[in-house]
Amino acid sequence: MTENGAKLFVAKRWIGIRPRVKQTVNQEARPTQVAIASAGGEGKRYELETEQDELDFILGKWPINGKFRDASEDENLSVFFPHHIIKDNLAKALLEGRAYKPTKVPIAYDGLREGDLVGMALGGMGDRMAYAVSRAGEKRGFAIKRIPPIRLKEARGEANEGFDSELLARLVLESPEQFRPLAKRDRALVKLRETNRLRRFLMKDRMACEQRIRASFLGDIFCSEEGQYPEGDIEQLFDYAKASDPLFQAISDKEKKLNKQLAAACAELPIYSEVIVKVKGVKHSIAAPIIGSVQDIGLFPTVGKFKKFCGLHVNADGSFPRQRRGEELGFNPNARQAFFIAGNMFVKVADGFWGMRLRENKVMYRMRHPYPVLVTDAGTEHPLVLGKWKQDKKTGQYEIETDIGIAHCKGKRKFTDGHLHKRAIWRTVTEFAEWLYWKWRTMEGYTAPKPKVVPPEDMGVALPEIEVSGKAPEPPTFPVVEGVPGLGQTAEAVLA
Repeated sequence: MTENGAKLFVAKRWIGIRPRVKQTVNQEARPTQVAIASAGGEGKRYELETEQDELDFILGKWPINGKFRDASEDENLSVFFPHHIIKDNLAKALLEGRAYKPTKVPIAYDGLREGDLVGMALGGMGDRMAYAVSRAGEKRGFAIKRIPPIRLKEARGEANEGFDSELLARLVLESPEQFRPLAKRDRALVKLRETNRLRRFLMKDRMACEQRIRASFLGDIFCSEEGQYPEGDIEQLFDYAKASDPLFQAISDKEKKLNKQLAAACAELPIYSEVIVKVKGVKHSIAAPIIGSVQDIGLFPTVGKFKKFCGLHVNADGSFPRQRRGEELGFNPNARQAFFIAGNMFVKVADGFWGMRLRENKVMYRMRHPYPVLVTDAGTEHPLVLGKWKQDKKTGQYEIETDIGIAHCKGKRKFTDGHLHKRAIWRTVTEFAEWLYWKWRTMEGYTAPKPKVVPPEDMGVALPEIEVSGKAPEPPTFPVVEGVPGLGQTAEAVLA
């Protein structure tokens, strides 16, 4: 016992577990790998072929290597799990004309027990197993710690990852400071990740089911031998078909249930319940992928690394990161998608701080780039001043008045309304990510620099209430830009 009355944990065995998909699409077996190191120096290595094997190992009753023996006539079978007792079928034996085989039971059990310290990698497909180990360990006296994948990769070096279970067992024994315990709060994060994953699957199932219903519905209409085509709106009739389809309704009901569970899982995490929930336009469906992807904000010592992980950085050549075939992604796609959806919500929710910040960024970009610019194939840039250019719609050729005469060229336009709108969204989202990083790190007890853009409540200033009825609030007024035609004195005119 420690001074504060807590029970002191003393490890007796150090176990490394590497969960894997049990079978690939090519029917290749990939069992979960387990390596055990004990105080006596004895080492063991097991392979758990099924999810049932994983659960049995957590419960401490896994038949070692699937070896069984004949049970004696007076043996008490109640000490074995029912699925570990192999009984012969008497009727089948008589039908086949063979002798009745005796009942078989496992030769010996192994699994987690008191004094075990389990080491696993953080995140990935091992979340469910880690959750179960943590929950069972609280009752039975063993513990689990997880290491960030980047640390595991550094420790592995050039070695084969097929021996990660042995490496994890050695690391949790020799370098436990690199691991983080899986506490009750971390289980809430695992539950959020799992719920969000299942919700994404159901969303895809619902969309696929809707497409199948639509294809069948349109086929019945246009391929009717009787020619009795329905009168009325096809879309309305399609809505009736969806409402009467039991499979679609079952998937929709399950999706709604998971959506409620996801909201409850988010509410258990302080970063959502105390910070993100106050941001207008960002709900649990947007916050869950961000929180679930980041997991531990302590893994990102700088805001630059956090933005790079979320895909909000700029490459060394100044280009924006994007997914290209044959190249590594370099960022987490789920986090980036969630931030982009948050940016679209800032467009719609104009009365929130980040919605107003988005409008400010749009005005700033339009003031900085008052005209669209044509970039020719040769790399020359020509500003497209109102009334001084025209384009042939058939050939795509531009005719532009320049200081040295008329230029005829082709190219791509930048700094258009759509271009500046997207740039403003990404800039606002990046500022939002910097603010979130600061709030998150501060809440977890880490140090982080205060960003340049923060809501008024973080500056000790209350955000004024803005009433919105039917349209967005009135934009701020800006001075006329001399020499720039088409610009008025309001932000709306600037954006136009």
